[in-house]
Amino acid sequence: GIESVIPDDEGYYISQVAFPEDNWLYGFILGFGADVEVLEPLHIREEIRRIAEQIVQNYNAPPRT
Repeated sequence: GIESVIPDDEGYYISQVAFPEDNWLYGFILGFGADVEVLEPLHIREEIRRIAEQIVQNYNAPPRT
């Protein structure tokens, strides 16, 4: 909820929430596009980076026909 979203001193918002770690969570995070950054835990940050890199590779390749 909105109570978990806290503005910081630089104009950003920090949210600390607990969700089960699964593909739904990764999709939820990626749904914010470039407007979100996972700070912690580092293993989720790394997984989001890995998925984003795979998306870039998919779009750098010629389209499948």
